[in-house]
Amino acid sequence: MSTKLSLIAVTFSAVAIAAAPGVRVVGGSRSTRSLTAASVSGPTPLVARDMQVDLDLPSGKSGKGRLYILFEPLSGLYLHNFDWEPYFYPTYPFIDLVEAHYKVGVTDDRLFYVGFLMGVVITESAQKASSLDDAEAKSLRWYGDHLPQVEERSYRGQTTITPLRIDRSDFPVGFFNSQLSSRPAQVKVVDMVPADGAVPVLFGNETSRWVLTLESEEDAGPHPRAKVILRRAGDSWLQSPVFAADSERGK
Repeated sequence: MSTKLSLIAVTFSAVAIAAAPGVRVVGGSRSTRSLTAASVSGPTPLVARDMQVDLDLPSGKSGKGRLYILFEPLSGLYLHNFDWEPYFYPTYPFIDLVEAHYKVGVTDDRLFYVGFLMGVVITESAQKASSLDDAEAKSLRWYGDHLPQVEERSYRGQTTITPLRIDRSDFPVGFFNSQLSSRPAQVKVVDMVPADGAVPVLFGNETSRWVLTLESEEDAGPHPRAKVILRRAGDSWLQSPVFAADSERGK
């Protein structure tokens, strides 16, 4: 065999080994779109990708999954999410939900998104890649290396989730028609911007501060708004009391 053919054989062998863990992308299933995230210096580009994958599970069974990736090209930070079913490809519209109901932020060392479910919920990742394709390859490799946990549905991915409880009674009077209702508050995060100099630093280890704008989705007509300040201090997220959108309280 010639040296050239030997090199080609080695290359194909390396590719085959790299693709060996039982997670295979379904050809033609990739979908990529451009979004926008918030950073401490202003809006920044964000790329979202999702794809269908076939799984070869440790039990010998097969599965059908869907991988979702958020990638910020300037920092290389990325975050992945995953879902699978035994007989059909999941249709959970994660990217659509991120675009419509969450706000994505980027710091020097974190990519995160923020939503509201019985309080502010922050999902973050510190993973980095050289490109979107590299982020995809690393994500596929991670799930391939954790197939037993994937099959048991005990995996957490490479994200950290921080829930910050906010009760209905914590909102300003008038935000809801009924402050005393027992049902969970229906609230949407409609904006997230880095805090400016008017928001003082409260902790010596603060690395970023963000102002969230929350909107009630419970009642017909105009939807009241309120705000809350998020602070990242060390490895923890902290929040201010909720205050009226036109108030200086909470700063």
